[in-house]
Amino acid sequence: MAVWEQYYNEQTMEVQVVNGICVETPMTRRQWLTLHRAR
Repeated sequence: MAVWEQYYNEQTMEVQVVNGICVETPMTRRQWLTLHRAR
């Protein structure tokens, strides 16, 4: 819910589109959860 979280959320969405599923991209559990939470 923080500003950096929202900013990172947009970046993760872009990365997901580029990689398709963003699986090969090294991500921590927190980032992974944020990515799915955004969806």
